Amino acid sequence: MVQNVPQADIDLTVSPSETIDWDVAIAETDLMAVERSPTDLKLIPGQRCDLTVRLRNNSARQLNLHLALAGGFPVDWFTPDSPWLQSSLENQQFTSLPFEIETRQTLYHTLSFTVPKHFFEEPQALVQHPHLPLRYGCELFLYATASSESSAQLVGHRPFQLHPRPEQVYVDFLPEIYQQSDFLGRFLSLCEQALEPSFEMLDLFWAYLNPLTAPKELVPFLAHWVAWPMNPRWTLSQQRKLIRHAVEIYQWRGTRRGLQFCLHLCTGLPLSDRAIHIQDADEAGFVLGEITLSDEPCLGGGQSHHFSVTLRPETLDQSQQLRADEALLRDLIEQEKPAFCTYELQIVDYQTPGSSAEF
Repeated sequence: MVQNVPQADIDLTVSPSETIDWDVAIAETDLMAVERSPTDLKLIPGQRCDLTVRLRNNSARQLNLHLALAGGFPVDWFTPDSPWLQSSLENQQFTSLPFEIETRQTLYHTLSFTVPKHFFEEPQALVQHPHLPLRYGCELFLYATASSESSAQLVGHRPFQLHPRPEQVYVDFLPEIYQQSDFLGRFLSLCEQALEPSFEMLDLFWAYLNPLTAPKELVPFLAHWVAWPMNPRWTLSQQRKLIRHAVEIYQWRGTRRGLQFCLHLCTGLPLSDRAIHIQDADEAGFVLGEITLSDEPCLGGGQSHHFSVTLRPETLDQSQQLRADEALLRDLIEQEKPAFCTYELQIVDYQTPGSSAEF
């Protein structure tokens, strides 16, 4: 038997997060015939807009309820947080999962709608309609179901409307008396749509000047700006890092610190002597047992103006990448070392953790 719940025992209220300001709303052909309601929800393209449903059980018993939603809006606009099901009824689109509400308890449900960002600019928007719909009638139904029965009783009903509207910012800067003008609001909306993309670009102009965030097409210009030679064999990520730190590299060019820093940016190895070890040949004097002779005099001091670079990868993938980029690494060392110096490059094979061999 269906539980008999008088409609007055269930308090159903609907509150929109964005309301329509009818004084500055976009003119519609049948605007005068529209029934204005405080539950009308304003939908801004690209933004999530919520309709809060408040349920209050004023009866003296526990109730089993579920919500149903009907309307002429596209189904992909409805984006609730909790799961909803496609309704099997012809006059309804969605139905919620059943839920229980205790006596004197208040529950809240959020109905979320998201209009596509380019709703007003979509070329196919007028294919099915001669005019772009700006108002969608909807209905929210509340049903109570007895635990022993499958049929349900309608105990609540709230109509509301969805109104897609472009976001307007300029009109908020006007004095309140001018904000009430429908013509001025629509006129400023034209200016806003034309100028706002330029203003947004200016707000993010700093990102265009940062090699790490600039568009790919702008990277060669930034490289030319700091006189950094672009090497097409480097990846885009490596080029961005080198351009970003070009001035710092110039300051330490020809030194051990500058070369180590360059190799760190290109290889991703830690900036440490163990991972990137650079040693001058004349640093190692003649060694006899544990006794090392001083620099003056020095026996077997090594080749003058010569140094060695040893790279120690930390992972197998890193080791394979270093082997593949060896020619590029040699070009980089040639670019950053003093012109009169010679060098040798050694890439140590990666050893798995726990191996007795040192690397």
